[in-house]
Amino acid sequence: MDLTVIVRLEEKVDQLLDELQTLQEENLRLRERQARLEEERQVFRRELDLVLGKLPAKERRAP
Repeated sequence: MDLTVIVRLEEKVDQLLDELQTLQEENLRLRERQARLEEERQVFRRELDLVLGKLPAKERRAP
């Protein structure tokens, strides 16, 4: 292979690796956000059930 082709391929590989790293970081942030939102949803649902009187008596007293 011509040296310029090899250099271009190496540059492209580096670029793709950088993009992959960026996407992995964004994916991690989104998974963390999703976990926080799910936890908030569960807390909200529990509070709503408590307000609506849908929790069993033993769970109403739980902290």
